Amino acid sequence: MYDPIAYTYDADHHCEACAEKRFGRCRCGDIGYAYRGGDSSGRHEHVELTDSEGNAVGAVSPFDEWWEPSEGCQTLACGTCHGLIETQHREGCEHNYGEDACDLPEDAIA
Repeated sequence: MYDPIAYTYDADHHCEACAEKRFGRCRCGDIGYAYRGGDSSGRHEHVELTDSEGNAVGAVSPFDEWWEPSEGCQTLACGTCHGLIETQHREGCEHNYGEDACDLPEDAIA
């Protein structure tokens, strides 16, 4: 199982720390869900939490395509704290085993 690299809510991407601060964590460690019920085996029901627009909190997996492949090198930044979450380098970029210079400034590379 893969841990999310980011969360989506309020029409933006957000880092784990900001999502946890906003929604908290379920007893099992998941963000975006509340705990309800449960039995002695530890099983419980998740209650989906929603953002200010009424949409469920979403998770971005490491293998999800959050970038636009036709664009150059790109970064994924948190919509709350503006911290760098992830970087995707285009084919041919020096950071992707290519020979072309990267499109991003050095301080924007994860």
